[in-house]
Amino acid sequence: GAGRLIRNGTDRGVVAVLDPRLATARSYRWELIKDEYNRVPFWEELDYIGIDAYFPLTDNPKATAEKIRKIWLKQYADIDGFANEVERPVLFTEYGYRSVYGGLAEPWDSSRRKDYDIATQMNGYIGLYRAVWQQKSFAGGFLWKWFDHPESAGGTGHSGFTPQNKPSLEVIRDYFTDAIEP
Repeated sequence: GAGRLIRNGTDRGVVAVLDPRLATARSYRWELIKDEYNRVPFWEELDYIGIDAYFPLTDNPKATAEKIRKIWLKQYADIDGFANEVERPVLFTEYGYRSVYGGLAEPWDSSRRKDYDIATQMNGYIGLYRAVWQQKSFAGGFLWKWFDHPESAGGTGHSGFTPQNKPSLEVIRDYFTDAIEP
């Protein structure tokens, strides 16, 4: 993978990350893109399997949330098996979807040349949350992209990753509210 080792002044020694901003004194993870997670030979030194979760999901631009859920269940089965094998929880170091037509085929694509489609972003989040968030091996994830000035971020017609000021934000809010309430 594209990972690199950096030294950290803690008693654990080596911290393996792609982005040094992710390193903390007590958390060690190796961040990889998509399906590279099984190439790391030193999992016993790390606390998490960090994955940028931009897996290609479907070429169908009209895929429903249920279809996305089923795709994620299949995709996560491999990740779950690997997490159990190395006995480390999975952390999505980035996950997100653009609100563009066909945006689930190559979710990492940040090109602005695609037509706005909020259903793609909403169905992506719903399918992902319903399939992955309750998995025993899953530790959580970092949503991409969040702006610190929400009043000027996203909005209707904005085709970028942020769910801010879009109906997708309500999907995320509802899911997390339900997930934390007893």
